[in-house]
Amino acid sequence: MNDTLTQYPVLERFVAERLPFTGLAAWCARLPDRTIAGHSYVPWLSMAQLEQIFARITPTLDGLQQDQRQPVRLCWTFEQLRLHLAAWIGGACLVLIVQNTPETSAAAIQAALDEFRRLPA
Repeated sequence: MNDTLTQYPVLERFVAERLPFTGLAAWCARLPDRTIAGHSYVPWLSMAQLEQIFARITPTLDGLQQDQRQPVRLCWTFEQLRLHLAAWIGGACLVLIVQNTPETSAAAIQAALDEFRRLPA
């Protein structure tokens, strides 16, 4: 777990209690102070790669929010992975990188994203 999360006990508790679940390859979050935290559960995905993925997909969320749209969840599907992005308060957001396999539970993904969005400020 990233040390940055200790500044946000509600997020730290969320990660400790809710992640990982079967099929979760990694997570990455932009925190309310705009710092990045994340963790990979697989050896083939480094923190540097997580940050690159995050830097490429979060502008989509930011752009939609600037246009007065408030997306609940965005998802990108690739052959091996799916990226799920959920917004939180003050520009904070979470990306779950999940393996595109039958063992990965859509219910677990939805529950984690829903819980993240309901976290108190």
